[in-house]
Amino acid sequence: MDTAAATGPVLFANIVAIVLAVGALGGAAYGLVDALGKASASSRWILDPKTGIAAPQRRLSTLYTRFRGLPYVGFTAVQASIALVAPALRTALGEDYHQIVREQYRDGRGAGLAPTSLRQGVRLGLTLMSPSAAAEVIDRVWGMRKIDAARLAAAIGRAGDTTPGEDSGPDEDEADRLMGLFLTAWDARVEAAFAVAEQRYQAAARGWAAATALGLACGLNGLAVAAPAGTAEAQAALPWPVAILVGLVAVPLAPVAKDLASSLTQAMDAFKAIKGGR
Repeated sequence: MDTAAATGPVLFANIVAIVLAVGALGGAAYGLVDALGKASASSRWILDPKTGIAAPQRRLSTLYTRFRGLPYVGFTAVQASIALVAPALRTALGEDYHQIVREQYRDGRGAGLAPTSLRQGVRLGLTLMSPSAAAEVIDRVWGMRKIDAARLAAAIGRAGDTTPGEDSGPDEDEADRLMGLFLTAWDARVEAAFAVAEQRYQAAARGWAAATALGLACGLNGLAVAAPAGTAEAQAALPWPVAILVGLVAVPLAPVAKDLASSLTQAMDAFKAIKGGR
């Protein structure tokens, strides 16, 4: 029997298994961080009525002072947009508008209900506010001339006073046109804010997951090293540099582990077919 020919597939199968195992470790670390991050998030926030910015309430322990938790990472980028339209959101959603958007962000970030609440809350709030207050909000977001912001606010107010079923006149058409332009500008701000927030969240999550994967790899290897000689656990022990490397690459490898293993298997099958055809 050709020993080299028999060893090749076995060695290759081991490589595929190692890739899948390391990827599974990275996935487990990411899931652990996500679960514990949501459990550790602060739920007590204080809203500054002047700036519209909220922060977690200070705790007695200085170690955890103002700790937000992983689900709120990136929320500061969204808060900047919330502060611009705080009066409109307060009018539409009530005094706890910030908590509503904050908890929706915690639940799904940009993929959840928070972006919709910001868009619809502003649309509804502007129609319910006085023209002067609405003009101030519009000016903050759009950066247009104050006279144009006032004209838009007045048109929105006149459109809101129209009885349902009446034919739209020039004022209503103008209000719809200006409102569409304003909401386009506002949507761009919302999308940009949530894009930045998502980038910050993913960076933080990957960092914590990498640290967790490194800890798991070193901890499991430590148990294997300490196991009695001759046992299966002792045989699974790795050199410490290898164990550290496994922990470092686990999280980056996790999303592509299955695809990589599949590609390696296909490559091996192709090499076998080429060798068998000779």
